[in-house]
Amino acid sequence: MKQREISLVDLLVEILLHWRGIVVAMAIGGFLLGAFGYTRSVESAQNQTALVEELREAANVARMDVVFLVTSDDLVKTYSIEKVYEDMLGSAELIEQMARETGISAASLSEVYSLARGFKETLNGSDTFKISIVHGDEAVCRKLAEIVIDYLDRKHDVLEGKMGVHEIAVLDQWVGLVGDAGIRDPQKTALDNIFSAKTMAEKLRAGFSLEELQYCILMVNEEETQSSEAVAAMADVADVPVAAAPKVSLKYVVLGMLLAAVAYAFVIFLRYILDNRLRSTDNLQALYEIPQLGWIPEERGRKKLFGFVDRWFLALRYWNRRRFTREEALNLAVVAGKMAAVKNGLEEICFIGCDMKARALETCQRIRDLLGREDIRVQILDNVLYNAESMEMLGDMKGVVLLEKAGSALYTEIAQELELMKRQEIMVLGGIIVDA
Repeated sequence: MKQREISLVDLLVEILLHWRGIVVAMAIGGFLLGAFGYTRSVESAQNQTALVEELREAANVARMDVVFLVTSDDLVKTYSIEKVYEDMLGSAELIEQMARETGISAASLSEVYSLARGFKETLNGSDTFKISIVHGDEAVCRKLAEIVIDYLDRKHDVLEGKMGVHEIAVLDQWVGLVGDAGIRDPQKTALDNIFSAKTMAEKLRAGFSLEELQYCILMVNEEETQSSEAVAAMADVADVPVAAAPKVSLKYVVLGMLLAAVAYAFVIFLRYILDNRLRSTDNLQALYEIPQLGWIPEERGRKKLFGFVDRWFLALRYWNRRRFTREEALNLAVVAGKMAAVKNGLEEICFIGCDMKARALETCQRIRDLLGREDIRVQILDNVLYNAESMEMLGDMKGVVLLEKAGSALYTEIAQELELMKRQEIMVLGGIIVDA
């Protein structure tokens, strides 16, 4: 047996003939990867929601207000004493104590702690002032308020001896969460810029060709893309309209379809390369140096869904070959067999093969009947390599014709049959391929 060559056209047709399986594989691949993309979209939407809530919470800070009431027997004196207390609240002594006990730097306390002078006049002979403490932690606000109250209590005795009898007390205090414009405004500005950049990028990407889009996808880091999408979702905090609803990504669906089609085609390619069975396009003369007496094509009676597509692909396989109907090919094979038998002076020949069943056996019987009309007797022996009775009957034959079924007979089995004929000194008249 000579080395078998692989026809690229035959390989291409073999892949195309499995177009139904490719379509199913593409549908499954698109569905699976689309579902994967949707799952990631759901996770991304959940993360975006969490980030939005986190930013909203970050923009809210705790604020505590404490109102102090100063009273004495004279309104003018009360006003003067109240001014002294206000000046004490900005003293270095108090700032240093607050920094030491809370761990906040003195420079940062100016952003946390503030004083409102002359808050309101409540009673005759009294005056008020208010301090405001803003921090992300409510406990820190309460701690700073306690330090200020304790500090003023200590200073009361000192001032009373110098400025006269008076009273200072906490008139009211409250704490709650408030929105900090100083945090929200920079967020809004930054997210506006991010959203504008993403919008421009999407507009530019929409104009890309398929090759440019594929190159862009390869160049862009997936994690960076996810991060930018997550940041864009934060724009809800800054009133930027970004859709965070989960959706099926067309990119994942198309990618899944392409990967499934390539994988399915690769499996067909491997099967074609590794398949050691006879093909209908093989030439016995080129492979085994025996005459090919005929090729019996498959019956066209069996119809498949969209069978016309299969016929288009098969037309590519037999582009440079004349095609005959099954009856025409059968008659040509009978004539070729008769000519070979007559030329070698044989009145009886034998048809041998491997796995001659169904249509292959029916074809063999048809040829036997037609040759019988020409006074040529035909014996049919199936599986001569594995059937002892058939092998024994073969010993009385003078000439044989190999009738092999495409897609069933192995190349090695045909080679073994020819080797057996050579040992038994039996003439090989030729071979016929049945496309079943």
